[in-house]
Amino acid sequence: NENTTPTKAFDNDLETCWLERVRGTGIGQSITLKLEKPVTIDTVEIAPGYFKPERWNDFIRLKAIEIIYNNTSQVLEFPNEMKLQKKKLAEGISFSEITFKIKDVYNLGRVDCGAISEIEFYYKGEKVEIDITGVE
Repeated sequence: NENTTPTKAFDNDLETCWLERVRGTGIGQSITLKLEKPVTIDTVEIAPGYFKPERWNDFIRLKAIEIIYNNTSQVLEFPNEMKLQKKKLAEGISFSEITFKIKDVYNLGRVDCGAISEIEFYYKGEKVEIDITGVE
């Protein structure tokens, strides 16, 4: 389904999402963003589930995600709430490739599939626009 491809996690629309579509909880599945030029960020905002209100309870929701960049990683944890989660990272990290890997889930959905509705980047409070053609 074209409404649930990896690019949908970066399309500025909470009613679309990336569904990992692998049997089981989705732990270990990932999205990688490859950019032509590096960007600098200090905050990531994630919608850890399918944020279309009538679908929220249908899908497995993220409890923890590992962000991997520049040979380092950080695990972010999320409450089981349908709200955007803004997480502060190290001061001013620059990258041209970043991976978001599912580490843990709330296994509550009736559909055996994890979802991320949105991932956005910020630096010093300003949104960082990205080119989503390098999403896989």
